[in-house]
Amino acid sequence: MFKFMKNEHGQSGVLIALGLVAVFAFVALVVDGANIYAQRRKVQNAVDTASYAGTETLARPVNGQRATNGQILTAVRDYANRNGVPNDGCANQPCVKAYYLLRSPGGTVSVDTNTIDTYGSGVRAQTEIPANSGNTVIGVHVVADKQFSSFFAGVIGLRNFSVGSGAGSRGVPPAVVPPAQATPAITSNGTCCADNLFPVTVSQTAFSDENNDGLRDIHFEESDPTYNYIIWEKKQTAPGNFGYLKWTGQNPDATTLEANMHDPTRSGKWNVGDWVPSSTGAMNSSGVRAEWVAHIGQSIILPIYDQTRGTGNNTEYHIVGFAKFKVTGVCRFNNYQGACDVRNLQNNSEPYVQGKFQQWVSSLCEGACPNYGVTTTKIHPPTNPQRNLQGVVKINKLIPAQNTTITQQHVPVDVVHVLDISGSMGQNFGSPARQKLSVAKQALISFNTNISTTLGDRVGLATYPNQTNDQRYSYSCQSNGNTTEYYSGRNRQNLTSNITSLNSIINGLTANGYTPIAGGLLVGRQMVLDPAYHGATKVPVIILASDGLANVRLNGQRTGFDGLTYNDIVCNRPAVQDAIDQANIAKSDGNSDGKPDVIIFTIAIGSDFNPVALQAIASEPVATHFFQATDATSMQNIYNQISSRVQQIGNECSVSQQETFAPSAVVRVRNTTTGQTYQTTTTSTGFFQFINIPAGTYEFTSVSTIVGGFTYDIFTDGVGGPVLASNPTIVVGDGAGTYEKSIALKTDDFTCP
Repeated sequence: MFKFMKNEHGQSGVLIALGLVAVFAFVALVVDGANIYAQRRKVQNAVDTASYAGTETLARPVNGQRATNGQILTAVRDYANRNGVPNDGCANQPCVKAYYLLRSPGGTVSVDTNTIDTYGSGVRAQTEIPANSGNTVIGVHVVADKQFSSFFAGVIGLRNFSVGSGAGSRGVPPAVVPPAQATPAITSNGTCCADNLFPVTVSQTAFSDENNDGLRDIHFEESDPTYNYIIWEKKQTAPGNFGYLKWTGQNPDATTLEANMHDPTRSGKWNVGDWVPSSTGAMNSSGVRAEWVAHIGQSIILPIYDQTRGTGNNTEYHIVGFAKFKVTGVCRFNNYQGACDVRNLQNNSEPYVQGKFQQWVSSLCEGACPNYGVTTTKIHPPTNPQRNLQGVVKINKLIPAQNTTITQQHVPVDVVHVLDISGSMGQNFGSPARQKLSVAKQALISFNTNISTTLGDRVGLATYPNQTNDQRYSYSCQSNGNTTEYYSGRNRQNLTSNITSLNSIINGLTANGYTPIAGGLLVGRQMVLDPAYHGATKVPVIILASDGLANVRLNGQRTGFDGLTYNDIVCNRPAVQDAIDQANIAKSDGNSDGKPDVIIFTIAIGSDFNPVALQAIASEPVATHFFQATDATSMQNIYNQISSRVQQIGNECSVSQQETFAPSAVVRVRNTTTGQTYQTTTTSTGFFQFINIPAGTYEFTSVSTIVGGFTYDIFTDGVGGPVLASNPTIVVGDGAGTYEKSIALKTDDFTCP
C-alpha cells in the first residue's frame, strides 16, 4: 500500500507541473499579447514620423546644395528613435531602413530596391541618386522593426518578440515632395498654411541675404544656439519689425489681443497669400506685456509678411510664410525681462522682443511655399503648377467574437471600477442636488454588494488622479505655466472577493485634482488583466465613471485646459485621444482568442461631459455600453442594470477591434470653389492619391470600404475616435507640391444579434 501511494504522489507532481506550464502559457498570451499590440502601434507611428522627417530633409537646400544620404538617414533614424524605435537591437542589420521613392519619366511611382545608406553617406540625393536611371527622387519610405523582451512568455520559450511595419509596409504611403526645381534655392515643400498662431506677424526683412547669393539666410537655434533675433515693435526703420493681428470677426482691441496671445487656438487656419487684419493692441498695454512675459522660454508660431496695405485700424498684412520662434526676452528701456541686449536698451526706447527661430515640421498643409522652417529659402513664387492630394485611409475594424456559446450557467467576471475623483466630481448635479462623487460611491457600493462572489466574481478599484512630482514641464492650453506635478491612475484595490474591505476604501474617497482619464484606463486595464489576480476563464470588465473632461496626457502632464466646462478645445484633444487609445488597446484582441481583451462600460455623470470621448471609449455596440447619469436615481439604476448584465455576460455578444488600413476604399472629394468632383480607390494598404488637381478647398464627400461584411463609411477623429461633426476638408494652395490628409473611418453596421 505504501509503495502504491508513493507512485500516486509522483504522478500528481507531474500533472501539477504540466498544469503550471499551461497557466504560465495563458498568462504570456494575455500580458505579452497586449504589449505586442501596443508596440506595433508605436512602430507604425515611428515610421510615419520618420518618413516625413526624411522627406523634409530631402527637400531642404543647405547652402544651395541638396541634402546628402547621410543627412537624410540621420533625420529618419533620429525621429524613429524619438518615437521609441531605436536603430540597434535587430541582430546584424539595422532596425530602421529607409528607401527612396522614385518617379519614372512616365509618371510611375515606385520604391527603390536599395536602401539609402548603400549609396554612401556623402552622395547628394535628387542630383546623384540613383545614377543613370532616369528616375527622379520624390520622397522617402521607411520600414522598421522593434525587438523587445517578453514579460512571461519566456516560460514557454518565447523570450523575445519582434514587431514592425511588416513585410507589407512597402505599401505604407511615404512622405512625398515634388521633384527638385531647376534652381535649388527654391524649396518646394514649405508649409502653405498654419493654425494655432500667435497674433503677431514678423516682416521677412528679419532675414537678410548675408552672403549675397539671392537667398534670405536664417539662423536656427538647432545649428546656431547663441544667435538671437531682435524683432522691433515700433522702430519702422529697423529690419524685422512686427505687428499685432486680430482674427476673423474680432474687435481690434487690447483685450481681444490678450486673449489671442493667451490661447493661440483662437486663430483658426490661415494660408500663404491671405491678408490678415491688424489689432490696435500695443506692448505698452500691461495685459499684452504680461502675455509676452509669460511666453518667455516658449515657442510660438508666427506668420511672416512681406507688405502691408491700409493705415491705422485698417492696416492689413500680406502673409508669405510661417515660422517657429522661441521667446527669450521681452525688452523695453528700464523695464525688461529675459535675455535682452543691454546695448539696444541703452540706445533705443522702442520696445522689442528677442528670441531664436527654430526648425519645425508641420503636416497640416504642405506645398511649394517659402519655407522658414529650414536653413535657407528664397521669397519666390512656385514655378511648378502641379499639385497632388494624397493620404491614408484607416479603419477601426470590428471583429465579432467567434465560437460564443449561449449558456444558462453563470460565467464569472472580473470587474475593475475606474472612478473619476477629480475636483469636478466634488460638484453637485441632478435634482435634488447631490455631490457627484457621493452618488457614485453609493452606486459602486450597491453594485459590489450585488456581485456574485460565491460564484467566482471579483471586483477591483482604480481611481484617478494620483499626484506625484517629477521633472518640471510647461503647459499652454487655456492657461500657461509650468509645474512639477504629474497625474496618473492609482490601484486602490486589486481584484478581490472581500467586498466589505473594498467598500470601506470607496467610502473614504474624496474629490480633488485634474482628470487623467488615460492614466486611469491604463491602470484599470493592467489590473483587470493582471495574471496574479485575473482568472483565465473569467470575463474582464472595466466600468469607467466620470464627468468626462480629460485634461492630462498619458505621460501625466497637464495640458492647461481647466476641465470645468465642456469645450472641444484643440489644444486639449491629445489628452482625449490618449484616453481613447488606451481604451482601443483594451478592446482589441491582444491574446488572439477571438474575443476582446476587456469589455468597457462608460458612465457619464451629469450634463457637462465630453460625450463623443466617453462613447468612443465604450465597447461596441456603443448604445448598450454607454450611459448617462443625470441624478442619483439614474446613477443607481445604471449600476443595477450593469450589475444584472455582468451576471449574464457570457450570454452577450462581444466584439474586438483592430486598427488597420482600408483596402479598396472609394475616396470622393469635391472642390468647393469649382464644384468639380474627383474619385479614386485606395491600395491594399489604404493609400490614395489625386494627381495634378487645381487649387482650392477640397471636401471629402464620402470614403467607403467593405471589410468583413461591414461598411466603413463614417468619418472619425482618429482611429476608434469620436465621429466628426462635418466632413473632413483640406486646402490645396496655389503652390505646387503634395498635400496630405489622412482619413479614419468606423462602421455602424454592427448590432448584437
